[in-house]
Amino acid sequence: MAASRWAQRNQDTFARAWLDGYEIEKEKLYTVEIEGVSSGKLFKNIKTNKYLFHSGNGLNGYTDKLTETEIKQKDERLWRFAVPVEEN
Repeated sequence: MAASRWAQRNQDTFARAWLDGYEIEKEKLYTVEIEGVSSGKLFKNIKTNKYLFHSGNGLNGYTDKLTETEIKQKDERLWRFAVPVEEN
């Protein structure tokens, strides 16, 4: 298992995290919306990881909150339309 190999190779780091606790930094999320296009918001299917553009909010089984990697995976050119999602 990859996790156990990592722990073996990084025993000091693992021990410090175990004893002191640790915090995983969440990756920033973005939405992509192209203004002037009727179906201009990018969504990703949560189960299939397939993307589509749609003109609404709350599409069942889809999310519009995407990481930089997800956006660029779909198309590098979409990154210029990315807007950070405000954290609550």
